[in-house]
Amino acid sequence: MLLISSLVLMLSSILLIIVAPEFSDFNFSLLVIGFLLFLFYVIKTKTNKKIVALKELITIFLTLCIVGIISFIGLKLNYSLDITHTKIHTLSDKSKKIVSNINQQMSFKVFSKRQFWGRYRTLLSMYSRYNTNIKLDFIDPSSDIQSASAYKIEKDGTVIIEYKGRLEYVTTVSELNITNKILKFISQKDITLCYLSTHGEFSFKDSNKWGMSFLKQKILDQGYKLEAIDLLKDAYVNPKCSSVLILGPKNDITQIEKMKLINYLDKAGNLLLTIGPSFSQVKRNNLRELLTYMGLEFKNAVLVDRLSSMKGQDASIIIADKFKMNHPITKSFSDRVLFPISSYIEVKVNDAISLFDSAAFPAGWAETDLKGFRKGQAAFDKKDIKKKGNIVVAIDSSTKYYRSVVFTSEQFILNNYQGLSSHFNLFLNSIDWLVGNESLISLNRPGLTSETIDLNRASLNVLFYFYILILPFIFFTIAYIVFIKRKNL
Repeated sequence: MLLISSLVLMLSSILLIIVAPEFSDFNFSLLVIGFLLFLFYVIKTKTNKKIVALKELITIFLTLCIVGIISFIGLKLNYSLDITHTKIHTLSDKSKKIVSNINQQMSFKVFSKRQFWGRYRTLLSMYSRYNTNIKLDFIDPSSDIQSASAYKIEKDGTVIIEYKGRLEYVTTVSELNITNKILKFISQKDITLCYLSTHGEFSFKDSNKWGMSFLKQKILDQGYKLEAIDLLKDAYVNPKCSSVLILGPKNDITQIEKMKLINYLDKAGNLLLTIGPSFSQVKRNNLRELLTYMGLEFKNAVLVDRLSSMKGQDASIIIADKFKMNHPITKSFSDRVLFPISSYIEVKVNDAISLFDSAAFPAGWAETDLKGFRKGQAAFDKKDIKKKGNIVVAIDSSTKYYRSVVFTSEQFILNNYQGLSSHFNLFLNSIDWLVGNESLISLNRPGLTSETIDLNRASLNVLFYFYILILPFIFFTIAYIVFIKRKNL
């Protein structure tokens, strides 16, 4: 039994050194204990048993050498096989295309505590496997304080990408964020998104649930720049604006602002507008005329969907789970989005494509009695609109060469919905399409056919020790018992 225990300890320690090198002290301690037990067994046993024990040790050593050689060859060949249905352990085709353009050495410096290196190595090693110019360097800021201070690391898990003397910081590690930063190195092009903020729009500065600070961070993570503009002071929309954002205006724009925006679109500009129903007396006629110019008809009504209440949501929240798949924005988009308090827009031109419509009557309609709606008295009558409302509309003008995206819901991108990543993915997809940066749109992974299980640290430790230590020990014990019984037959 002593021999089996020592062999199990040594074998387990070697496996731990391979699969969990971050626990080096524990691993080598286990190896030493196993070796000492083996020496104790050899000293205490008879000569013939010593020979048997040495043969077994040599056999184990040779087996491990073979495994080590195979592992070494596999590492040098840099080959991996992803057999998952959704290829979650492989870079997307778009990421591969972008990474293939790296022709000089690029380094990923990961600043994280040693015990967390594994969670970052899984993703980042995909990049280094695909392009050998990418080198990984893991640094524990608690043990290498000088490096952490030199790079001004403020958050554990920060990845610094260095390429051609330039640095980019990634604080939220994901394939989208890493690939975006690489694309920024390669493209060498700054994309500026200009936004209006003088008409009661939601604010990028507000961190409360009615603000857009979370969306701001997402936009910046994409590598875009944000800049506020005032069309009452500026003579025209600055040409450096790759797109203009008007997000939830409570008040109307002026006639002058409208004409400047139209002139901007006439020069192949781009516009993203979120506009919901107005419950005040503000008519927003200039915004209506801007929409008319783009081939859309706006009516101040609230879309109602009685099917939403059957799905556990308020009837004023439109649940979008089936987008049109023939457009770049939603081509690979399969997630669900909730659109609260949506207005009614009707498409009037062929260049405009509705990416999602509300439910048809009698399941849904556009409620025109906004006072009654606010009192909870929404019911269909002859003043209401039976037609389906277009909630997401994309316009690619064939004559003016501008692009525009209009959302009839304003609130779905607020901080209040930051737990629903699909909302912000859809919005960012729209921006990518507007500015012609469509290479990243299809990074969204297809939906998994099974649910992902989240395990806490304690559960992971239990699984780790069970499969690495306890389970092998049980098998070795059973094998030893069977061996003894057969020997005594």
